[in-house]
Amino acid sequence: MTSAVDGLKQRFMAMSQPDADGVYRNGAAKRKARTELAMGNLTQLWNEACEAVSFDVPATGIGLGAVGSLARGQVGPSSDLDLVVIYEPHALTDQQLNELANKLWYPIWDSGLDLDQSVRTLSLIHISEPTRLRCIS
Repeated sequence: MTSAVDGLKQRFMAMSQPDADGVYRNGAAKRKARTELAMGNLTQLWNEACEAVSFDVPATGIGLGAVGSLARGQVGPSSDLDLVVIYEPHALTDQQLNELANKLWYPIWDSGLDLDQSVRTLSLIHISEPTRLRCIS
């Protein structure tokens, strides 16, 4: 089964080729383009995961966020994805959180992308994430 992130790593690399004269130019624009591509694909992956689980994912109280280079808008050709499922307590059971997280993480791993993932409550995010957090869904 294909997912929204299939081939994403290869597309990152394709966007990072040098110009005809062998010089790498427009680094900032390329980082921005990779970031936009990743954000769009991750939004689609979130939607796919929500549809694939065995329960109804609530419209509020849970979401997917990005930190690191993705949140800063500076995705490089070999950047990992730093993602966090953020939830309010009692929005989902532990079993439901695990099922949803698996529907997100496994396609990313299967695509060959490096992933730094976590599942945290909103209150823990405020304490443990002093860096920028960007909402994906």
